[in-house]
Amino acid sequence: MEVIAELDRQHAAAAFTSSQASQSSSLSLNEQLKKFLAAHQEIHKMVLTYDPIPFDYLYKEVRKAGIKCKAADLLDWCDQQCVACRMNKKNNKDGARSPGKSPRKSPNKASKATTKRVAKKLIS
Repeated sequence: MEVIAELDRQHAAAAFTSSQASQSSSLSLNEQLKKFLAAHQEIHKMVLTYDPIPFDYLYKEVRKAGIKCKAADLLDWCDQQCVACRMNKKNNKDGARSPGKSPRKSPNKASKATTKRVAKKLIS
């Protein structure tokens, strides 16, 4: 029974992809993305349960389905529809911090000693 359901989902996704190219000019991006979600049950389930969807994965799947949109437009749509997306952090290869952030301060031994002294005065 599960095999039949899976085949039905795959068939719906394939039909969606093939018909998408001809309909993309007549449908708005909103309508295209709603049809995309209806055809992709796994992603639709994540949306319904508010599980964060990796944005890179969602964007690749949308592009695979033949929907032409910019990443910013897809992100705006996700925000409007309250679709939870998870963005990957961009790691700096050299370990440098992002510009505009102050450098981290190392723990100061003097401040720890001061804290201990204050704590002792409060206790006694």
